[in-house]
Amino acid sequence: SEIDIQRTKDGYYILNHDGTFKRVAGDKRKPGDMTLSEIKTLSVDGEQIPTFEEALEASRGKGVLFTELKGKSADRQMADDAVRLIKQYEMEDECVLISLKYDLIDYIESQYPEIQTGFLAFASFGDTASLNCDYLGLEEESATAGNISSIHWNGKKALAWTVNDPESQKHFLCTMI
Repeated sequence: SEIDIQRTKDGYYILNHDGTFKRVAGDKRKPGDMTLSEIKTLSVDGEQIPTFEEALEASRGKGVLFTELKGKSADRQMADDAVRLIKQYEMEDECVLISLKYDLIDYIESQYPEIQTGFLAFASFGDTASLNCDYLGLEEESATAGNISSIHWNGKKALAWTVNDPESQKHFLCTMI
């Protein structure tokens, strides 16, 4: 599974993909402008917006949880806090921290080599071997057989992101392993 976390005004981490809650909860405020208690009053299809801790608890023992450090609050503090929570829940083998920000992934790999990381490459990624990460995430258009082979050749795992079509999903399930 893949989730996105963002930091609230009072320093908690909640799940939210978008920059605001407009699309999912009808509230145009940003997570960073709201406290956790304010966010917990919002509803998405009758459910409260979960915290990162709630997501960790719900996913424990059920597979791998790819957690994107997202938005303006995706910084070293978020990385340190996410690692602390993953360790607190003893889920080092069940979580991968991912980001579009390579410097953040490099920081996590350097400070916490026991934590799995993934760099989400946007358009290009350069020399695969020199990237300090465990996974390299490619957009669907960039996830070619040649790129995937290069990633594997350099000792990394590949993943494709923004694969929304069922036929594409089936294709990547067979080629990304």
